[in-house]
Amino acid sequence: MAKFIIHFDFYGEKLRLSSDSEELISRLSKDFSYFKRDEFQSSKYSFEAWLQEAPKSERPSGVASKQSLQSLSFDYGHIRYNDYHGKLLSRFDYSSETAKLWSTDIEKLHEVSYLLILSRVGKALDLRGLNKVHAMSFTKGETSLIGMMPMKGGKSTLLANLLNDQSISIISDDCPIINLKGDIIPFPLRLGVDELSAEAGLKDPEKNCYVLERDFYGTKKLISLEGLPHSVGLVKPRQILFVGKRAPGQESKWTKVSKFSMIWPLFINMVVGLGLPMVMEYFWENGFIDFFRKARIAILRVISAMALLIKSECYEFQMSDKPQENAKFLLSKIN
Repeated sequence: MAKFIIHFDFYGEKLRLSSDSEELISRLSKDFSYFKRDEFQSSKYSFEAWLQEAPKSERPSGVASKQSLQSLSFDYGHIRYNDYHGKLLSRFDYSSETAKLWSTDIEKLHEVSYLLILSRVGKALDLRGLNKVHAMSFTKGETSLIGMMPMKGGKSTLLANLLNDQSISIISDDCPIINLKGDIIPFPLRLGVDELSAEAGLKDPEKNCYVLERDFYGTKKLISLEGLPHSVGLVKPRQILFVGKRAPGQESKWTKVSKFSMIWPLFINMVVGLGLPMVMEYFWENGFIDFFRKARIAILRVISAMALLIKSECYEFQMSDKPQENAKFLLSKIN
């Protein structure tokens, strides 16, 4: 019997997760603090995550239908089992949006639960024209900024230093939403930053700072938004879209560029969605119906990306190897 339950509402996508692990519920509460809600009567998604071994009756057998570095997938009609090489087993029912996860490893249970939530909710939002882009985003005054960089390109480091200015508002450190009008919509999750300076105003670090040990990507230090004084950014009349590029040994530089030059970065980071926090074993379904869903998602992502491009001023941000100075320089360019 699950002892602990938490509820989230992601722009109308309501989710209920129950578990026998208080630690897991606490971590997910910090991960998705902006979307946390009091109990509601009905939810579209109902997930269970158990910090225990999977029952023998649930363990799949036979030939895997899909295989990746992280998992083996076994499809039985609308039900898919994912075996994470003995570390975790999940059972997902696509017809009812219900899931059960079992693992004796709290780190693996946390990692997969987080990605399961983002994969299913993200797909539903995609189909509604609320499309994510792999980028960091914040607001300052009446301006929203959204910065695209490759993985390990410095997004988190830049945002960590921008937070020294407590007047900025957070939109997302990894995946803001763009609607079909090209507006930048907040999707704030936990922050994946190594450390914050005292100027950021972090409250109660013991409560709001935590760590996730991941199999393939190592240790990730996390900070809950509940520990920060910064507000969550809303839609602003002025939007700036920029690509950040590292330039060790060089001075910071802010250069206006053509909208045409932004098409490829938007295609990679938004239409393809490279780097977005989701996994194929929960996003990708079988059959022709899902083929048309994915085609619809691709079309909607293109529309949202082009609307963002039309609505935004476009720049290239050449970043020096001095993170604090990069942040101050960027803020100085918001007139």
